[in-house]
Amino acid sequence: MPKTEPVLPSVVTFARDSIMDQASTFQLLREVSNGDQVFMRRMIDSFIRQLNNDLPEFKAAFEAKDSDTLAKTCHRLKSSLNYMDMKEERELCIFLESALRSGHFPSQELQKFIDGLEAGKTKLTEKLNQDTL
Repeated sequence: MPKTEPVLPSVVTFARDSIMDQASTFQLLREVSNGDQVFMRRMIDSFIRQLNNDLPEFKAAFEAKDSDTLAKTCHRLKSSLNYMDMKEERELCIFLESALRSGHFPSQELQKFIDGLEAGKTKLTEKLNQDTL
């Protein structure tokens, strides 16, 4: 059975509102797209679709304590979180991947990550429905 890690203050301090305030800038995405709003919208929409696929799988793996699937999903999400300017979520994702691959199962952080992804998906969907990014 995987070991449970104690809650680390630096990991727990991320705030969903703060994360989504950062996401509203889309700094890296804006740079990569040269400010092309159509491209940015496509990338955000693609990320939302990715979350729609990944979240149910992630939740099921969390319930089953399937560390391998959780670590693989974290690995896959890191880059996308970076493009969405969700830097604190990305840092949590990096921590989770490492902890899971080391045999730890940080339940509280995993739940916070799931909650943050759900909140992020909602906020990004709202942003996508706005006229401007």
